[in-house]
Amino acid sequence: MTITKSFVSRLVVFATVITLGTSLLAFILLTYFAGRPALLPVAFIAVLAVALGAAIWMGRVITRDLTSLEIALFNLKDQNFSVSIATPQMPEIQRMARLFNQVFDQLRNERQSIYQRELLLDKVMQNSPIAVVLTDDHGVIVYANLAARKLVKQHRPLEGNHFPALAAQLPEAFTKAVDDNRETLFQLDSEQGKTTYHYSTGRFTLHTRHHYLHLFKDLTRQINRQEIATWKKVIRVISHELNNSLAPISSMTHSSKVLADTGKIEQLKGVLERIEENVKHLHHFIQRYAGFARLPLPQKSPIDWDIWIRSLKDQYSFTLSTPVPDWPLEVDVSQLQQVVVNLLKNAHESGSPPGAIGLAVARQQQHTVLEVSDGGPGMSSTVMESALVPFYSTKPSGSGLGLALCQEIIEAHDGRLSLHNSPGGGLTVRIALP
Repeated sequence: MTITKSFVSRLVVFATVITLGTSLLAFILLTYFAGRPALLPVAFIAVLAVALGAAIWMGRVITRDLTSLEIALFNLKDQNFSVSIATPQMPEIQRMARLFNQVFDQLRNERQSIYQRELLLDKVMQNSPIAVVLTDDHGVIVYANLAARKLVKQHRPLEGNHFPALAAQLPEAFTKAVDDNRETLFQLDSEQGKTTYHYSTGRFTLHTRHHYLHLFKDLTRQINRQEIATWKKVIRVISHELNNSLAPISSMTHSSKVLADTGKIEQLKGVLERIEENVKHLHHFIQRYAGFARLPLPQKSPIDWDIWIRSLKDQYSFTLSTPVPDWPLEVDVSQLQQVVVNLLKNAHESGSPPGAIGLAVARQQQHTVLEVSDGGPGMSSTVMESALVPFYSTKPSGSGLGLALCQEIIEAHDGRLSLHNSPGGGLTVRIALP
């Protein structure tokens, strides 16, 4: 039987007992005072007093016990779990009180556990090297760690400040990164020189209200290490290419002297022609590397999708797996064509059947997504990790600049280039442009 049914049953039994007892007492008094009519009012008053006294007593018991439950509910509503309910007189209310006390104990323990976890999380966040700023939907800072205070050069807590107004007082690069509200890199001057930061932001809902998380990560050390590794690789590649070109030139120069001394002019012409070919190859090699370093900024203009796709098909065969786009897009048309042509060239050189090479253009939310896919062997995880690094190549005659140049162009358009192995085999290169 539930507590509610038991409680109602007890009230019914109590009311029945009072009613029967009162009726019996009235019958006895009426019988006793039947020959004394003058005493009948007194008898009725006595019966009513007994009944009223019993009802008042029962009411006080119920009221006191229910008041204890009411106070407990108010404490629960106010999230005050530090109280307990005293033992009531009614057994049914006692069972309810025990359940309330068990709930309060559990909630109290859970709150303590949450509090300890929050302390640990706050300790981790405060000591994190990543600057963290949390704002509400009005831009007011509700949380900021020590790294954030150091970044904005504030010694006092940042909570309560208006973040856009605070950012406006900082260097232009910081202000622009926050105002653009998108993932980006920017540099700030520091005592050690230029410091590079990666900025990212995201929105989430907390307590039914939108909040914005701003993260600033110092990438200076990682970038410096990567730059040193890249320069070492550049030096190795250039040294290898120079040696491959200069060693034959040196040998053929010696041969040309011998031929000139012996008067073998015809053979001398052939040697000089080979020297010229090697010099041209070396010049072309240096020009390609110089071109990568002098990549111009995009000159954006509206793209004509029909003309652009026909121009691609004039250079490499592929299957357009989606309808020709009908939405506008402003890009540097020649640079985007250079990227896709390079990707189609790689697809044809991957060993893929020509019919398996495809191009797809779709619209996803606020981005235009282009995908170039092939039916080749794909990439191993090791190769994929380094495929976008400048000067990395798995081809015997590759310069390692193709994919790196493609990525540079796409990032200059505020887009992103990524590589994915297709589930059915082959590689898919995905380009997302805003």
